[in-house]
Amino acid sequence: MFNKLGVHLLLSILFSILFFLPDILFKVFHHEYFIFHVKLYKEFIAFVVLNFIILSLHSFRLKYGFYILFMVFSFSELIHYSFFRSLIMPYEIPMFFAQSEEMLDTLEGVWSYMFVPVAILIGMLALIYFILKRVNTWTLKGGKLSLFMMIFILLIGSVVATQRKTPYVFLPKAQSTSIKNMYTVLSWSMAKEMPSVFGKENVLPRFKPYTIKDVKIKKPQTIVVVMGESLGAKYMSLYGFEKETTPKLNNRKNELLYTWGYSAGINTDVAVPTFFALKREPQNNMVFLKGETNLFTMAKNAGYKTHYITTQRLTVMGSFLGGSVDVLRSKSYFKSKEEVYDEVLLEYLKNIDFSKKNFIVLHQRNSHSPYDKYTPKAYHTFKFDKDDYTSYMRGSYYNSVLYTDTLLDSMIHVLEKQEKSAVLFFTSDHSEMLGMKDEEGRFGHLFLGYADAKVPMITYVNKSATYLQSTLNLENVISHYQFAKKITNVLGKDILNPNENGEFYINGVDISGSQGYLTYKNRGKL
Repeated sequence: MFNKLGVHLLLSILFSILFFLPDILFKVFHHEYFIFHVKLYKEFIAFVVLNFIILSLHSFRLKYGFYILFMVFSFSELIHYSFFRSLIMPYEIPMFFAQSEEMLDTLEGVWSYMFVPVAILIGMLALIYFILKRVNTWTLKGGKLSLFMMIFILLIGSVVATQRKTPYVFLPKAQSTSIKNMYTVLSWSMAKEMPSVFGKENVLPRFKPYTIKDVKIKKPQTIVVVMGESLGAKYMSLYGFEKETTPKLNNRKNELLYTWGYSAGINTDVAVPTFFALKREPQNNMVFLKGETNLFTMAKNAGYKTHYITTQRLTVMGSFLGGSVDVLRSKSYFKSKEEVYDEVLLEYLKNIDFSKKNFIVLHQRNSHSPYDKYTPKAYHTFKFDKDDYTSYMRGSYYNSVLYTDTLLDSMIHVLEKQEKSAVLFFTSDHSEMLGMKDEEGRFGHLFLGYADAKVPMITYVNKSATYLQSTLNLENVISHYQFAKKITNVLGKDILNPNENGEFYINGVDISGSQGYLTYKNRGKL
């Protein structure tokens, strides 16, 4: 009995290694597809348990059937990445049913990219069949209990998803295996997205495709896009806030073009991908799939070396970057025993080779709660009392704004020293509420309202790029979408969107628009 148990466990480990194999093989052809991370050991342990149960099934056909299912999970992710250079998102599952004709039209002409995923699928199924046939009699038999456990595992993800308000933990991750990503995506989609496909009241709308037009412009040598975190324009003295939270930007007021507007969403994992994809309509997810308006893709096509440097995890943007990023750094890259501060973004910028064309995105973590955690103590200028919630939240938040003020000023200083043309864009993913009267006493974000969507929009050009100032006129910019279009203009492109009608949107907590969104034509009061 002990020997058979040991053999069963060893086979479980072997098949768990096979679960990783498709991603490893695919990474040979697409090096940016999969990121090895130390936390993968958790998935490996989960796979060992899963394989232990599968191998204990009595029927060979049932065992192999489950392996076919999980290899199809993997294959689906690999084939999607081959086409779109992104991982499957939960909203895409119902799109295959509701907009299958448009999906097939999108895939037309790229079927040749199926070769590698298909070869991996066939090879893996053949290998698993070969091994399983020879070891089938060596394994323990769990009978009906093992089958019930497998059914439970397949369904529990969707059951958990029904209790969640946001899909954050169900989103695909660049540091996870294709099997795990597909499982979590299907779990959320089956629980939250699929019912809309079969409900008459929730028919997915159709949108006319965007087109890209070339614009004659002298492109700058360096483009820097700084994406802030939870930074509200309302709390920056640059915009008139009573406390001196942005003294350095105030001193540069005459060097900047700045305004404020509404973010594309009220949380990071909706607003940031929407901004970089230039998606205007909350339910127009075909924009993500086509990827033509992705800022990284357009920058790459314009001859820039592309950089995505973030002090956050890759959960937010990892599945949207595709093959268009040359240099990728996330929180795990910078992580040490001490907390990672956004100053590493500044250090990265200082070490750029400005003799080459660079498109650099610096994605902050500062101003995310708990605010004092991400703000160095040297910037704890505004006093706060941890025993008084309002005092703690407001004082520590103001300090975080002060820290960002210094970082932005330092980044501008790096660019103003460059002889070749350079331009900087700054905005934030969303705003933050601090319990003020006009915020109805609320704190934080995730509330679908205007208060947690009021973000700064700032541009700076150095002395060699002053010719871009007319292009960067922000007079009529009131949305993330419009601000992102200014970046495309600098890249020598213009997005022609036949769906535009003067309205803009603030999306809810789901990127597909299924959790509601706000429509506006004009800015309200800051």
